[in-house]
Formats: sequence, C-alpha cells, structure tokens
Amino acid sequence: LINLMDERLRESGYIRMDETPVQVLKSERAPTAEHYMWVRVSGPARQRIILFDYDASRGDEPAARLLAGVSGYLQSDGHWAYDRVAKPLGLTHCGCFAHARRRFFEAIKALPKAEQKSSTAAHQGVRRIDALYAIEREAKALSDAERTALREKKSVPQLTALHAWASALVHETMLSGKLGDALDYLLKQWPKLIRYLEHGQLAIDTNVAENAIRPFALGRRNWLFADTVNGAKASASLYSLVQTARANELEPYAYLCRLFAQLPAAQCVADFEALLPWNITPAN
Repeated sequence: LINLMDERLRESGYIRMDETPVQVLKSERAPTAEHYMWVRVSGPARQRIILFDYDASRGDEPAARLLAGVSGYLQSDGHWAYDRVAKPLGLTHCGCFAHARRRFFEAIKALPKAEQKSSTAAHQGVRRIDALYAIEREAKALSDAERTALREKKSVPQLTALHAWASALVHETMLSGKLGDALDYLLKQWPKLIRYLEHGQLAIDTNVAENAIRPFALGRRNWLFADTVNGAKASASLYSLVQTARANELEPYAYLCRLFAQLPAAQCVADFEALLPWNITPAN
C-alpha cells in the first residue's frame, strides 16, 4: 500500500519535503546521536499523499534516494541537502517564504522588549512578506491559471519592492545579527523563493509539509525515542498511513481497522488501490 503511494507521489510532478530529528537507541551510531524522519507531501486536497521515511542521516544521500525518478518541482526550506540533489536530478527547486518570514520574526524577538512593538526594519520585513500572503489568501479559491495571473498582477510588484528594500538594507546591517541573518537568507534564497510565480499549482511555502510532520514532533515529546532502526521504520509506515488518512478526511483509527481487516484478502493491485485513502469515502 505504501509502495503504491510512493509511486504516485514520485509521479506527481510537485513534492514538498521536510525532516525532523528522532533518537534511535540501538543502531550503529551512539544512542545520543540524532537520526532523522523525513516527510514528503504531494497531491491536492482529498488526493494528498504524506509519506514518512526514516534515515540515520540528514545529508544528500537520503534526499537523493527519496527523490529518485522524480521530475518537476521540489519545494523545501534552505537545507543544503536539497540544493545538492535538485540540480543533478533535474528538479526545479522552490523555496519557502514561511522560513524567510520566520527569520524576521526571530529578529523581532531578539530586540529589547521596549522595541518589540515598535516599527523596526525587522517589523517591516514581516509586513512585506505578510502582504504576499494576503494575495495568496485572495487566490486560494482560484484556478491555477487565475492564480498565476493574480500573482503576476499583484505579487510581482510586491516582490520587486521587497528585493530592492532588502538589497539596500543588507549593506547597512551586520550579518552576524538576527536581522542580518534574515536579510542574508532572503537574498540568497531569492531565486528559489520567487519560483512559485511560475505555476499556479505551486505554493508560497512548505507549510503543508511542516504541518504533516508536526504530529510526529509533538508525539516525540511523549515517547522520546525509537528503540531500534526497525522500530523507527515501522513508525514511519504507521505515520504515513495515519497522516495520509487524515489528509483525506478519514478517521485514522477506523481506516486502520479497515486495512487490517481487508489487506489479508487483497490479491491484486486493484485490491490494494481500492484501499488507498482517497479511494475511500469519509462516510465509510
């Protein structure tokens, strides 16, 4: 079942990715070493695929493995591993404005409390990016073609002004500070950040991937670690099924009960495809 979802995800033409640490006690590495749970997301609402994959590394090797055979667009944060695999694989790499905005927000939090509610350059950075998100909310119900046209009309002028503002300000700002870090990230990521303008299907950020991985990160506070590598891989499979079910408006427990009852009787590909979350109506 997960193999079928993986095949469909790789053929989708647009994948968003993220990763988060996980501790594995029994492996070839030290018990305190960080391992990683990767997540890939593709597909529209009610046909969404969310797949978790365990790997001991956060490097380019697992990224290349998870993206092998993929074409089209990859969207991620600024983690270097994605940059190193996107070009060799022929993928168009898109950036994430939520990560760019977060750095300006962190610059605000680093200010003295008396200045956190005043109007500083960091505040202006947040406001400028918020204006782009306002356009995205306006475009939410539009078709891909209509969304592209709206972005061309409204987002492009805002982006041009944002880039000019950041390019001028970076020369007056220490890059070692939080504001300097935010400006540096924005400008270095700029070619990838504005790629969402190319197609109405593309999002302005990777929030759908971050939202998909959040239940794993929250759960980790309670269960703390995986005992073995096999346990981490089993967790990846279960999280894939549960999160994909949720994304397709299915109640996870009911969906798992249905799978455990019907999977043993599956004899051909069509039987397995009938159990994919988007092929089951929420009422069932």
